Amino acid sequence: MLIDTQSDFAAGWRCAISRNGEHSMMIGTTLGLDTIRGKLKWIRRQFSQHALILLYHRIDDADCDPWQLSVTPEHFEQHLEVLRARLRVMPFCDLPEALRRGELRKGAAVITFDDGYADNLVTAKPLLAKYELPATVFVTTGAIASGQEFWWDELARVLLTPGTLPDTLCLIDDGSAHQWPLGQDSCYSMAQFEDHRHWRGWKSGPTLRHSAYRAIWEWMRSMDERRRNAVRGQLRHWGVGAQPRSPSRRPLTSEELMRLPERGLVDIGNHTLTHPQLSKLRLSEQQEEVLRSQRDLESLLARPVTIFTYPYGDFTPETMDVVRRAGITAAGTTTRALVRKNTDPLCLPRVHVPNIDGERFATFLQEHLL
Repeated sequence: MLIDTQSDFAAGWRCAISRNGEHSMMIGTTLGLDTIRGKLKWIRRQFSQHALILLYHRIDDADCDPWQLSVTPEHFEQHLEVLRARLRVMPFCDLPEALRRGELRKGAAVITFDDGYADNLVTAKPLLAKYELPATVFVTTGAIASGQEFWWDELARVLLTPGTLPDTLCLIDDGSAHQWPLGQDSCYSMAQFEDHRHWRGWKSGPTLRHSAYRAIWEWMRSMDERRRNAVRGQLRHWGVGAQPRSPSRRPLTSEELMRLPERGLVDIGNHTLTHPQLSKLRLSEQQEEVLRSQRDLESLLARPVTIFTYPYGDFTPETMDVVRRAGITAAGTTTRALVRKNTDPLCLPRVHVPNIDGERFATFLQEHLL
């Protein structure tokens, strides 16, 4: 059972006042009972008007998931059971109007997916339909056009799955060589993979491969698409002997994208053209990322697309201005917080959901709703 913060908080105030009759008399004399009631009503409103936006990426059984992007189908269904029973799930696109009118409802939740993986249609949508819960998928349109796996998945497949790599990794970027020695970790066995398969990218690397992965990931994240594609070509040369690309990790096709919003349960939003770190780009490049992907989606869906999420949660005030000028009415970040009545609709916090079972997910919700 989720804690009723509004009732508990108000009850605490009532007890505090009633325990000290003299203090109560003083407050009543100074402010008047109507003023006290008004202040309590304002306090209750602060605690009751909020929404929790949940952030997912993939719904699959991932064998290599350094950034914890995957939630298993079994766990995702348990999450939906909990959400249906305990909270009021609303569409992301309804948030701007709810904020404008001051009508965020207590216990409101929003389900979002970033990037545009094919399993959002194949696996997540049937489960959403089963529990009749709305969700929004924010799509990186360049991945749909290219059909390539996302660069972070390719990097993990080459470096963190069993296979043999050179003793020293060398990548050329704009004429400059960057090297990462692997030594004995150049050979990576299935046993080693099993030992380290639950490693997370924010922790220290247990092998030189893992340390190289984290360093290269940070490096590639800050690149523009031209430089990143040049590096990816070199990665593919290394990855000839790596594990094959997983069918479950591919992006949506354009045909699949058009099927997502059928029957009105799943909405589509913009997640840029190439998933860059927007703060690293010039203003004109940021405009290109936002506007081209918006045009791509509107062409495919034959309707306006006015919702957006920032890749990596990375943006600047200039980025927000680009988004605003594009006609975007709501934009999601990766800040871990609740949406409250005074939240800027172009800076909506979202909470990343880990791969946990239903019982732990209920606790997770309770912790974030306090």
